[in-house]
Order: sequence, then structure tokens, then C-alpha cells
Amino acid sequence: MKKRILMAALLALVGSSAWADTPAVVVPVELVAESKAPTITNPMASAALSQPPADPPLLVIEDSECPCVARFWLKPGFDLFFMSPSRMPPLVTTGTAASGGILGSPGATTLIGGDVDYGTLYGATVNGGLWLDNDYTWGLEGTVTWLSPRSKTFVAASNGTTLLARPVINALTGAPAVAVIAAPGFAAGNIAIQYRVKYDTADGHLMYNVYRDDRTSVSTLLGLRYLYLQESIRITQNQQFLAAGFGQFLGSGLPALATETIIDNFQTFNNILAGQLGVNFETARDRIRISGTAKVGLGWNHERILGSGTTSNGAVTVPGGILAQAPSFPNRSGVDKFVVVPEVIGRVGFQVTAHLCVFAAYDFLYANSVARPGAQIDRTINPLVVPSFQTFVAPGLAPARPAPTYTQTDLFVHGITLGVDYKY
Repeated sequence: MKKRILMAALLALVGSSAWADTPAVVVPVELVAESKAPTITNPMASAALSQPPADPPLLVIEDSECPCVARFWLKPGFDLFFMSPSRMPPLVTTGTAASGGILGSPGATTLIGGDVDYGTLYGATVNGGLWLDNDYTWGLEGTVTWLSPRSKTFVAASNGTTLLARPVINALTGAPAVAVIAAPGFAAGNIAIQYRVKYDTADGHLMYNVYRDDRTSVSTLLGLRYLYLQESIRITQNQQFLAAGFGQFLGSGLPALATETIIDNFQTFNNILAGQLGVNFETARDRIRISGTAKVGLGWNHERILGSGTTSNGAVTVPGGILAQAPSFPNRSGVDKFVVVPEVIGRVGFQVTAHLCVFAAYDFLYANSVARPGAQIDRTINPLVVPSFQTFVAPGLAPARPAPTYTQTDLFVHGITLGVDYKY
């Protein structure tokens, strides 16, 4: 037994000596790294490593090399706008035979007169701009708004059983009077009063950026605004006389069943050119974009007021209606007025892609001094110059009435714009 133990110990000594003399095997580091991956025992660290990288900001303004930065932008939109009503004086009355339709008389009422609301004005607005330098400090921007022309018509008619009249003031006596359109037993007639409006505006600015971070930008604006407003009133009166001698043309009585047509036409043109200052603000929060613009223009409104009238009996037509007479109401009359035009716009948008946003905007524009046609009508007339009156003598006699009033009114245009904002 002792011999076996000694033999085992001897073999162990010999084996260890042989192992020590064997050269070491060098394993490449990369093989070790491939054969055994590191073990992560922290569950929180494992969760953190498994999360995808965070999305970049939708708009990185401070990095001029980022493709998301808007060096150029274009914002077309569809408009639904409203305009302040145009005021119309009393133009058509009715009433009892005793009242004669004369304003202020018992039984007389106004059929056509008061505020004229054009309703919804449809159109388009396009805003665009670009930065001129790589620092996005200096830029250009401009906006154009076009609204489709709109009209509104008022009509009154009588077959000779109802009184219709046009209220006027006699310039010779100062007393209220009427020009009869239709009267029981004497005349049948109708009158149509059509209002039309056309509105456009455009502005352009040099921009200077005063503040910018990765979400917000504020820029000042310096430029010009042009605003164009054209309105017209066309009054068309048609009559057929039931009694001989009731109708008059150039001071002579007309036979029964004779016809007469009287037209009064008024137009106003407002051409506003103003220097403009403003500020533009824009911020982005996730996919929500909020922006606003405030501008004020100071300048001049070149107003033109046009009036013309005609009276026709059959194939014969002569100058002069009832409310528009030449030369007391000249065909063309102009005046320049100082005007202030502020405008405020607010927008809310949703970022669809890195370059495309849809938005809704509210726009309010005000002008403190414009000429509108209803305010230019002078109801004081000289009966000696009206071709359809029995008292007609000749055109151009004094007093020179009616005449343009040059009355100034204010104007506001407001509404919503739905559009897209493309930036590149």
C-alpha cells in the first residue's frame, strides 16, 4: 500500500514538471472577443441600450446646413373673407297715396336703403419668401390677396297698383320730394339697384431676424403695401305710363303707353399706397406650428369718384339721370387722403412632413379712410336740370346739385384662410 502511494506521488511530480515545460498557447484578442460576449447584469442599462435613438427636432433653425432649415417658403391658401357693409341712402320708398312716398310723411316707408352686406367673398392668398444670406438674418417676403368680384341686386316693381317712388330733396325749396316710379292709374314701373365690389391687396418687405433659437424665430418687416378697392352702384329705372301727360321727357308730356328708362351710375376707386412696418413671429412645438404677423401701413389713398346718368325715351337718349347730372356731378373726380392700414394675422398649423405643413389662419385688415359709392350719392337735386321732370329747362343751371359728397368711411376686411406651407 505504501508503495502505491509513493508511486502516485512520483507520477504527479513528473506530470507537473512536464506541464510547466510546455509552451503557452497565445489566443488572439479578437477571437476571445468573438467567442465570449460581455454579460450585462443591470436590467436598467439593458433597457436603455435597447431603445431607438430619439427623433431629431422638426425644425432646426440654428443649423444652416440642416435641410430642414427654411431658406425658401411658399404658402398658398383659399380665402373665405367678409367686408364691412357699404351704406346706401334711402333710394326707393312706398306708401299710401296721401303720403306720396315722401320720407317723413305718415304712411311712407323705405323699401331699399341701409347697409349692403356682400356676404362671403371667396379668393386666394399666396405668401412667399426667402433668406438672402447663410446666417438667415436678411430676407425678402411678400403676400398677395385676391378676392373674386361680388355683386348684390335689389329690385322693386309695381304693375301700377302700388306706389313706388325715389325720395329726393328739392334744391330750390329744401323740401323733401319724390320722383315717381309707379303710381296707381298713372304709371307702372320697376327699379333695380346693383352693387358690385372688387378687392385686391399686396405687400412686400425686407426682413431682418432679431431673435432665433431651435424652435422660435422673430423678424421685423419694412416694406410697402398696395390696396385696391372698387365699388359701383348702378340704378336702372324702367317705366310705362298709363295716363297721357304723366310721363315727361325734356319738359314735354308723353302719350299713354310711352316708356322711359333712367340710369344713374356711381363708381369709386381707392388706390392705397403705404409704407409699412411689421413683425413676424413663428414657433414650433412638436408637430404644432404657431405663427403671427402684425403690420401697419401709413400712406395715401388716391380716390376717384365717377358719376354718370342718362334718360331714354324710345330711341332718344340724353345725358343726365336723376341722382347723377353733368356737370354738377362730374364724370371723373379725384381726391387724395391720408390713410392708416393696420393688419393682424394669426396662424395655427400641423407639420405633416419635414417640409410640408397645413394651416388655418385668421386675417383682419382695417383702413380708416376710403370712398364708397353709397356715401357719395347726393339726394338733393335741382329739378330744372332733370330730363324726366316737368320742370326741366336746361342742363347746367344753378344750383349745381346733385354733387359728389366726398364722404369718407372706414373699411375692414376679415376672414379665414386654409392653406399649405411648403418650406425648403
